[in-house]
Amino acid sequence: MKTTLIPGVMTASLLFLWGCAGEKQTQLGDPLPGLTTNQLAQFQTGKQAFQRVFTPQDGLGPLFNANSCAQCHEDPVVGGVGDEIEIHATKFSPPDMCDSLLREGGPVFETQATPLLQAHGITNDPVPPDATDIGRRTPPMLFGFGLVDGIPEATILANQHTNNAHGIHGHVNRTIDGRVGRFGHKADTAALFDFNVGAYHGEMGITSALEPVKKNH
Repeated sequence: MKTTLIPGVMTASLLFLWGCAGEKQTQLGDPLPGLTTNQLAQFQTGKQAFQRVFTPQDGLGPLFNANSCAQCHEDPVVGGVGDEIEIHATKFSPPDMCDSLLREGGPVFETQATPLLQAHGITNDPVPPDATDIGRRTPPMLFGFGLVDGIPEATILANQHTNNAHGIHGHVNRTIDGRVGRFGHKADTAALFDFNVGAYHGEMGITSALEPVKKNH
C-alpha cells in the first residue's frame, strides 16, 4: 500500500506520512502476519521443501504422480489446486468392508514411472481388475491446513454432534492410536506431519523413517 502525498502539505506532515506507510497487504500463499522469527523460518523451510523437485537418484518413484508437491498444487500460487488427474480405487468386500487395496498398491494408483521402470515396459500403476470403486480427482488447495493442525483436540470434541444452520452434525473420527482425526480420507489422519509423510510416500514414492518401505505395486 503506497501513501499518496498531496502537494502543499507542510514538511512535517510529509515526514509523518513517509514514516507511517502502511504494511504490504498479505497475499494468498504468504505467511500469516505477526509470525515470530522462528515461525517465519519454519514457513520458508516448509515452502522450499514443498517446491523441491525429486529425481530417481534421491528417492522418486519408481511409480509416482508428480516429482514435487508444488507440481500438483500450484494454481493460482504454490499451495493451490492442480489440473492433474489422480486415480483412487477401492474394493467393496461384503458385508460392510471397504478394501483400500493396499496389497495392490492402493488406494492411490500412480500415473507415471521412472525411466528405469519404463525401460521394463511399466508406465503406470494399473488399477486391479477387481476394484469396484474408481475415482478420479484433481488435487485440492491446501491453504489453512496449518491452522487446522493447530486447533486443540478439546475444541474439536466440543463441537461434535452440534447442528449447524443447515441441520448438519457429525462426530469425531479417531485414529488407530486414539488421536482426533483431522486430515485425509474420512479424517483418518491426526496431524499434518503424518499427512505429509503419507503424501510423500503415496504420491511420489518418497520413503522416510515412518514409511521406510516402497509401496507394493
